[in-house]
Order: sequence, then structure tokens, then C-alpha cells
Amino acid sequence: MKKALIPGLLALLLAMFGVTGCEDTDYPPSVFDPNDPGKPTPVITEVNPATSSFQTVGLVEIYGENFSENIRENIVFFNGGIAFPEPELTDLTATPQKMVVYAPEIIKEPTQWAMDSVKLRIAVQGAYLFGNYMDTEGNFIPYTLEKPAVEYGAFTVDESKIALGVAVDKDENVYVPVVNKYVYKLTPAKHDSMIIWGNDAHTVLTDLKFAPNGDLIYARNLGSLYYYPAGGGTRATGFNFSGRVLSFDYDQNGIMYAAGRAGFMYALLTDGSTKVENTGYEDFEVYTVKVFGNDLYTLAKYVGSDTDIPVWAIWKHTLQGNGIVSDKTLVVDWNDTGFNETTPLFMALDEDGNAFISGDDYGIPLVHVNLSNGSAKAIYNYPKAALSTRGVHMSFGNDNKLYMVRRSNRSDDAAPTPRLIRISLDVNGAPYYGRQ
Repeated sequence: MKKALIPGLLALLLAMFGVTGCEDTDYPPSVFDPNDPGKPTPVITEVNPATSSFQTVGLVEIYGENFSENIRENIVFFNGGIAFPEPELTDLTATPQKMVVYAPEIIKEPTQWAMDSVKLRIAVQGAYLFGNYMDTEGNFIPYTLEKPAVEYGAFTVDESKIALGVAVDKDENVYVPVVNKYVYKLTPAKHDSMIIWGNDAHTVLTDLKFAPNGDLIYARNLGSLYYYPAGGGTRATGFNFSGRVLSFDYDQNGIMYAAGRAGFMYALLTDGSTKVENTGYEDFEVYTVKVFGNDLYTLAKYVGSDTDIPVWAIWKHTLQGNGIVSDKTLVVDWNDTGFNETTPLFMALDEDGNAFISGDDYGIPLVHVNLSNGSAKAIYNYPKAALSTRGVHMSFGNDNKLYMVRRSNRSDDAAPTPRLIRISLDVNGAPYYGRQ
């Protein structure tokens, strides 16, 4: 029987060899041309910013050689994440020596704020090799991507931990009154460790700032301001005005300016008792008062019947000494910003004297307004939104960090949760004269 099997197996092997050994003319021609050297390998010589950027919204300029002028033929990688270069998604272009992209979203873990040692490289269609961001010794230059906005502190959707306002001291400690009537202190090193710093707060708050003597003062749409003594403790009743106050600020001499729904721009002199009432806000609701140098700015809503007065606007006064301010002048009519579908809620100023305006529930979360020419742009909203509405209170820290209390009146499933958000910007905040 074995002898009978051997000839059959040999015949089968010969048949198989014949099939595999013959050329199959049904295959199409190979697309690989061994004589094609390919396009020149791209080379990265410089990156700006050189070491770090913000994911999703950060513009990164890549300089070098052998890039394609057709932006579609360039693919920029940050680790495995692909940057945003498509014209349909952005307004970017490319040249053989320069490629500009928006950094991709590669940080997925909610508690992770940044990722370092990111490898940056570019692939060009038709080139066989990557262009890598490397040093002269052939080592990858580590790049860092950060989240432009992160949740700060251990605040939750639990009503007792909903933030009401935010203030920052000279050491970047952050102070947050919440609905459970406590004031929490968050240190930079352990921001999730919320130290009880004060108690017996109210559950309504419209502004919160440090006074030059270290007291933490807040307004709540009443004629009285309240405060926590320097170092913390139980809140007490402070200054009284003749009308409702929504916001206040200090000048370089320690004079407090306050306004709201009273029709006045109040000034409290440094003796703690002398009050000056500057007129000019009849039929106005002043939502933010901010001092910058020798000027005082307000974000105000007009509630009167004169159609020549803008409903929402930024106004300016000149400080004339002893609590007296000049008549207000119009700086920006909100309808002229291009964001008239966004209702402004609160204003913070940067080091150049320009304004960051938070938006309402269905508008743009944060708008930057140049107070010199009135131009405005959305912040971190392109090509993919990195912020959520609704910022009811904001305070700059000591550098480029803007802290925003986010709450929402929306009831839909996509409504942003109440949180304290720390936003990293490309400009520092204006000097705050109450921060000692």
C-alpha cells in the first residue's frame, strides 16, 4: 500500500510546483517602480513654538525643506495624532519651506493636563521617508502638548460643591465660595486638595476680589458688600452703598469703585467711610467694573428706551482723583464685534488693556476684544471648540492663567457641567491693584 501512495504524492507535488513555478499573466503590472527614487525626503529645521503648544487649538509653524505646496499631500504627526491641515477644516496653506497646522487632540485622559516627549514628524506624499523634528545628533526633540482649558479643583455636580466665584492671591492660591456656604482655598501644588478657608457665605455672588488689606470681599446684587477677614474665617458685613452693587475694583491708590443697578459709579476712599457718587448710569446695569492704569472700564447693559444707546457695550472713564471719574465714553458697541448673537456676561482685562468677555449659554464661550480698534475674535473655538459656556465669573491669576466659573442654565443633555476651569492664554492678565 505504501508503494502505491508514493507515485500519487509525487504526482501531486509536481502539479503544485508547476502551478507555483509558472508566471501568472492575470496579475496587473506592479505599482512599485524600483527605478523611481521618490520625492525628496522632507526635512524639519525649525518649529514655532519650539517646545510646546496647545492641543486642538494651538497653531504650530513647521519650517524646513521639501514640503508639498498642496496641503493635502502633507501629513503632520504628533505621536500618532494627525494635525489639522485640511482646507475644509481650516484656513491654512503650505509652501515647500513652511507648513502650518493646528495641533491634534492626543490627550484623552480627563485628569491628564499635558503630554511631553511627543514626537513630531511630517510625511509628504511621494517621499519614502519621514521628516523628523530632531537635533543635530539624530535624537527626537521632545515636544509638549497641553490642554488649553482644564478642570481645576475637586468641584462636582453635587449642588453643595457648585462654585460661585473665584479670586486669586499673589501666590496663585485660588479661593472659591461654593453653594454649601464654604470658601475653599486651592494651592497650586495640590489644587484638588480643597482647604476650608472661610464659611457662612451667601449662595448668591456677583463679584469677588481681594482688598489691599487682605480681606476677601464679595458683592451679591445688594447695597452691602461682604468680606472674609484676611487669613479666612467667618464672613462679615462690610461696606454699604445706596443702591445695588454687582461689581467692584480697586485703583493703584487703594480706592474702590463699585457699580451695578443703582445708577451710580460709587467710589469708596481709603479711609473706609467716604463715598463718592458719580452719576451717569441711570437705566444701566453694570456687570463688570475693571481698572486699568488711569482708566476705568465697565461692561454694562442699557435698559432704557433710547434707541441710540447700545444695549450691551464696554464704556470707559478717566480716573480724576479722590474717587471722581470723568463722564463715560463708548469704547465698543457689542453689536459691532460680530458676536451679537452672544450675550456677554463678565469681563476680564489682559496686560495690554484688552478685554476677555465670557458668553452666555448658547453663544461663544470666550471672546477677546481689542479695546483700541474694536476688533474681536473667539478664543479656543476653532477648528474644534475647547471651551464650554457659561462663564459667570472670571479672574486672572498672576500670569497667563484665567480662572472661569462655569455654570449653565441649560437643561439639555449636552449642557456643560458646573466647574471651575483654568484657561491658559497667550497673554498675561492686567495688574490687579487689590492683590498684595
